[in-house]
Amino acid sequence: MALPTTDPGDDPVRKRRPPARAFGAGERFPTINAVSLTGRRTELPLDLAGNPALLLISFQRWQQELVAGWAHPLASLRREIPRLVVYEIATVSRR
Repeated sequence: MALPTTDPGDDPVRKRRPPARAFGAGERFPTINAVSLTGRRTELPLDLAGNPALLLISFQRWQQELVAGWAHPLASLRREIPRLVVYEIATVSRR
């Protein structure tokens, strides 16, 4: 089922935040402790050690469709790099 999409320009939270920046050399990815939908606990980036990894993180519902759009291109990349681990992470508020 496709999620309804909205124009990201209409997002009032996005308008208030400064633009995201990429991590630079020597910077660390923040530690994320999470529980999957199947109940599996994970700690990133610790649980990624030893494998090339790609994290696709959506912070808002409309971004899920963008993440889903990467499924086909990533399938071919995973054939080229068999050890590649791909995580699709949807953040969920506890409110």
